[in-house]
Formats: sequence, C-alpha cells, structure tokens
Amino acid sequence: MKLLLLALLALAPTPVARPAPYTVDGAWPVYPSAVSSGDGSGIAVSRRGEVYALHRGNRVWNSDELSTEPIDVPVVMVFDARSGMLLRQWGEGHFAMPHGISVDARDNVWITDVALHQVSKFSRDGRLLLQLGQRGISGNDARHFNRPTDVLVLRDGSFLVADGYRNTRIVKFSADGRYLFEWGMPGDGPGALNVPHSLALGQGGELFVCDRNNGRIQIFTLDGRFKRQFTIPGLGRPFAIAQLDRDHLAVAGNGRSSPGQAETAGIVVIDRKGQPLERFGSFGEAPGQFIGAHDIAAWNRTLFVAGVKGRHFQKFVRLGR
Repeated sequence: MKLLLLALLALAPTPVARPAPYTVDGAWPVYPSAVSSGDGSGIAVSRRGEVYALHRGNRVWNSDELSTEPIDVPVVMVFDARSGMLLRQWGEGHFAMPHGISVDARDNVWITDVALHQVSKFSRDGRLLLQLGQRGISGNDARHFNRPTDVLVLRDGSFLVADGYRNTRIVKFSADGRYLFEWGMPGDGPGALNVPHSLALGQGGELFVCDRNNGRIQIFTLDGRFKRQFTIPGLGRPFAIAQLDRDHLAVAGNGRSSPGQAETAGIVVIDRKGQPLERFGSFGEAPGQFIGAHDIAAWNRTLFVAGVKGRHFQKFVRLGR
C-alpha cells in the first residue's frame, strides 16, 4: 500500500499557478524631464506609501572587478506609490554599486553596496545614521562583509544581513549594529547557501531566503535553524521575495529553468508552504515584462518591481478581490 501511494504521488501533476489578476500601471513612475534612472537594483515601500527606487546611474555591473569610485548622481529616487510623482532623491557621492534597499517600521532606509562591502542605514531624507563594514575592504568576520545583498529589520529593531555573493551567510546584528551571530555555508544541501539574495519575514516569524544560485527558497527560524525548502517550477532562479499578506508572498524570478530552455522572467504568488497560486509577467521590454527582475516590494494591493534592464521600475495593481 505504501509503495502504491508513493507511485501515485510521483505521477501527480506539478501544481501550475493560474494567471494573477494584476495589471501594470504604465504611467508609473513619472520622471521629470531632467531625471532618468540607471539599472534598477532595489525597491522598497514605506507604510506611508513612499516608494524607494534604488538604481545605479551610469554604473554597469559587467565585470567581476567592481569600481569603488562613487556614483555622482542621486541613486535613491522616492516616488509617491499612488501617483508616481517624484518626491525627492538623494544618495549621490556615496555608493559605488548599490544592490538592495529596505525600509523599516520607523522609515529608516537600509542599503547594501556590493562594491564597497557595506551596509548603511539612512533617515528617509538621506541622512546617514549607521554604517557597517569597512569601505572597499572585504572580509568574513564580525566587522566585514563580502558583497552583501539585502537587509531585513525585525520588530525589535535588530536586523539580518544577507552576505551574500561570496560569504554565503546570514548575519544578525542588534539594533545598534552589534554583531550577534551568523549561520550558513557554501553548498547546496539543506541550510547551505549559494548567493542568499533576498530576505522576507513570514507572518509566523519564519525567515524566507531566496537561495538564488541554488534555484530554491529556504525557510529558517530567526535563530538560524533550517526548517524546509521548496522550488517554484518554471520560474528560473528566485531573485527576490516580499510578503503580501498573512498567508501569501510574491517571488520574482529570472533565468532558465533548465539548460537549453528559453530565458524566463516573472512574478509568482505563493502560499506560506511554497505552493504556487498565481503568476504574471514574462521576459521582455514591453510594459508588464521584465529583463532581470531583481527586487520586489508589496504595499496594500500593489506590487512594485525593480529590473536591472528594460523597464527599471514598474507598478502592478491587483484587480478584484
């Protein structure tokens, strides 16, 4: 009986996500005539409805050797979530290759820089409040990073750093920036990591990690204990994840699901167990399409996506229920 049940499960069809009722807002954002953006690397939204769009100006990541020269244009653009109007911009002269951006419950803005190996905390208008890591110097200890990718601030003000491209670890710090502990190691087994690229906190206090180059999402407790993992068929590599509501998350993916297949890109809505429920978007440069969907943020019934090529920042509004 047990063997028969296993055989039936193996023959069961892979769940397919249905089309999601999201529509792209082609008029968002509104760029003033003298303003433009470079490759979009990060996006985050505050509770008050301010969307922080992180871009790289004229800097392009096309080599393993990254310049540490500061980008001389404002790389943080703050848009109104509803109208798309540009509210303010800042960050010129500070970053060399900005990567991820997060906004905490107090409207502090957290940005990682993979060229400078730093994590920085700013006020909402761009005043530097805290900085971790030694500028331009990589390392694998309590005071250094090696191309950190993302920051997740917890309810008590402590925060997690995905450190990231080369250290393949998650590091926890106190609210004032004191190193607490870390976990993770290179590899593809349960709990091992290969480019932890994006972090999200589930409603039950679980940590969702986009283990990008392993093509999966892993779930940990906040003290680093591995719980489970899952993949999303047809999505390619998971680049970013954001919590939508109590029971759902959205995942942005890119790449090829297997060698020889066409390039893919899209957004998949999943439940907390990783079951794919809805999907939208495809590879391309038209409105609603993505080339390198790199980050995703959720606010009310709306999703915002940053892309490193094509359309740098897009807004998707959910229709109906």
